[in-house]
Amino acid sequence: MTSVRGSERGASVSILSFCLLLVASAGLRFYRLGYQSLWADEVVTYLSARGSLAYVLTQHDINSNIPPLYYLIVNASLWVGDHIGFADRDILLRLPSVAFGLLSIPMLLAVLRPLIGQSGARGAAVMMGISPFHLWYSQEARPYALLVLLSLLGVWCLQQALAHPRSLGWRAVVVIAGAALVYCHTIGVAFVVFLAAYVWVETSREGRLSWVVTFLAIGLLLVPAAWRLYALPPVMSANARYSFNPLHVVYGLWSFGTGYSLGPSLTELHGAGTRQVLLHYGPLVGLVLAFIGGLCLWGARGLFQGSITGFRIVMVWFAIPVAFAVLGSMMTVHPFNVRYAILSFPPFLGAMAVGMEGLRARPLRWAAWGILAAVSMVSIYQYFYLGRYQREDNRAGGQFLSLHASPGDLVIASAPYTVDALSYYYPERSSRIIGYPDAGTFVDASRIRTDLAALLGQRARFWLFLSRTYHSDPNGALVAYCDSSFHRGQALEGNGIRVILYTRTQSGRTDP
Repeated sequence: MTSVRGSERGASVSILSFCLLLVASAGLRFYRLGYQSLWADEVVTYLSARGSLAYVLTQHDINSNIPPLYYLIVNASLWVGDHIGFADRDILLRLPSVAFGLLSIPMLLAVLRPLIGQSGARGAAVMMGISPFHLWYSQEARPYALLVLLSLLGVWCLQQALAHPRSLGWRAVVVIAGAALVYCHTIGVAFVVFLAAYVWVETSREGRLSWVVTFLAIGLLLVPAAWRLYALPPVMSANARYSFNPLHVVYGLWSFGTGYSLGPSLTELHGAGTRQVLLHYGPLVGLVLAFIGGLCLWGARGLFQGSITGFRIVMVWFAIPVAFAVLGSMMTVHPFNVRYAILSFPPFLGAMAVGMEGLRARPLRWAAWGILAAVSMVSIYQYFYLGRYQREDNRAGGQFLSLHASPGDLVIASAPYTVDALSYYYPERSSRIIGYPDAGTFVDASRIRTDLAALLGQRARFWLFLSRTYHSDPNGALVAYCDSSFHRGQALEGNGIRVILYTRTQSGRTDP
């Protein structure tokens, strides 16, 4: 009787602890949800998700790279907000990601439990709850939080189907989950490959043959997605000249462990050379990477010794999405980006958690948890409160122009793809916003005089909106020319943006 009561008490404590984890995770994900401005890709989400369902399903002028499932969900969020009178559209756009991020935590626990054990799965769930990396995407109006949730749901459904081999219902759910991944994002293709690898590892030769029809059914459901990708292939990238470097994968591991708000900021990574960044942040990055990498390797060792099947599944789960992202950077217009490898994040947490469990000495394990918590909390604090780590403040730029720009003013945005982001916060129809230079090109100092003459005509004044200039004018040639040729007036400098008014000089000595 005593042991039964002790077991029930232990179960109650576990449930209570997990509920507290979810409450804390929800607090982090709802905190300051609308504080940061939408960045360019989030505005693309709005433009792709607004309007009728037919428009969301068929539009391709704004965004042809990502299938429509996520945008349909955001469309529903906007519709509900409109009908209940909730006016903060930025929050409405991000709310689905908050929900997806929170639901991923119990799903991670359920999926990892049979692979790494109950204790390791709990540790991984805690890591996800306090992860700066996962927090970033849980507060971003993009499909990546949904993608993680769908991947976990897909693995869980597959586990159920493998446990009930005669159940056609579970196989049907696996088909739907696998197809949903690809209809959320094209990188879901990598995860369908992983699901097939999971089946290969878990089943005998005869059992594998029975799964052929299941994966053929997934392929059949993906025919419309494949046709869309064939008919509307991505032809443009903001980072068209960004070539792959193996260090990008190392940075991916760093981001998985620390988010984007510890060490070098995203702007520094884009604007400075690798050598300068390593020299400045090398000691911090080296120590934290050694800690994270050491835990992962120790976890891989523990998995190998404890369950060769679990080891194989977790390793393949991690490797396939990363390999897909690397190959994609070499074969398409899209460069390697950590978010394209985000489906490797759950097994990364699993390996870290097993590594923690493998530290047998309790003081050492608690010290490791303390270091991990400190790294996470510092990164989260900087994400919330330090502007250099936050998204570009397009909202401040739009508000500044609303206060100071005159009807008919011309606004030149330094990177063409930032035009929509500024227009979202500065929807003045009387003003004209154009991108300069052309998409995918850099400012040519020898052409600025001629180009501005054509853009300005006889205008007495114009504004520059400078954002993400590492994609268009990394050397600041446009501002240098304008400072030498025009009179600088009112200006604003915010997180990742600058807004500057220029007027023609009185003498006209260097007017274009």
